[in-house]
Amino acid sequence: MSRKRLVLITGLVLGLPALACMGLVGSIFTSFPPMQGARVDGGAYVGVETGGSYAWVLPTDTGVILVDAGMDPTAEALLVEIGSRPVHAVLVTHGHFDHVAGLQGIDQRVVYAGPGESPIIRGEETAPGLMQRVFASMMAYPEDRPEVTELEHDELLTVDGTEIRTLHLPGHTRGSMAWIVGDTVFTGDAALGHGDHLAPVHWSFSSDPEQAEASLARLEGLREQGVSRLADGHAGVHELP
Repeated sequence: MSRKRLVLITGLVLGLPALACMGLVGSIFTSFPPMQGARVDGGAYVGVETGGSYAWVLPTDTGVILVDAGMDPTAEALLVEIGSRPVHAVLVTHGHFDHVAGLQGIDQRVVYAGPGESPIIRGEETAPGLMQRVFASMMAYPEDRPEVTELEHDELLTVDGTEIRTLHLPGHTRGSMAWIVGDTVFTGDAALGHGDHLAPVHWSFSSDPEQAEASLARLEGLREQGVSRLADGHAGVHELP
């Protein structure tokens, strides 16, 4: 084999994977809608940007409920927003580290999640998905593993006077759960707002991308039930399409 041909083949062998990797990274970045700021005012609730994801603070009769705890293990910005109010519960949309690392910085932790999600939240199991495997060694899960109460689809939960309805949206992870409170559905990464449409987070972060797409059908008809807004884990608050 000639030297020129060997160099060409070597370049292809090394270059094609690099190009494919660059294409994947590019598609990931363009798939995320822009974040709405460090603090999102939803009226009855507030979204706190925690270094790349939102955690939501919902006032209750005597304290607050959180939807997710964000990716900062100190939960610094989240604790500033909470102030002296007690945290009565944390509703986890899914167990990826950028939504549960902040549990480490929160004293009162009654944690609820979807079916089968506990081992992921507790750091005992890595969720399937290409990028989850890549990031596995960098995931900052709570050192003192929280107890988690798992709920099923379409259950009704009352916490400190606030009614919460569950909406199981499997695919991003097997136990991905949306939480319906008042006129808003909190979806985590199972559905991001993209202006006139919704979509799950990029397929490379999901356990089952096809199931994640199929689960979006469960959001249909929510407007007829009085749910008009969606608060997701990475972009902010949106009117339901």
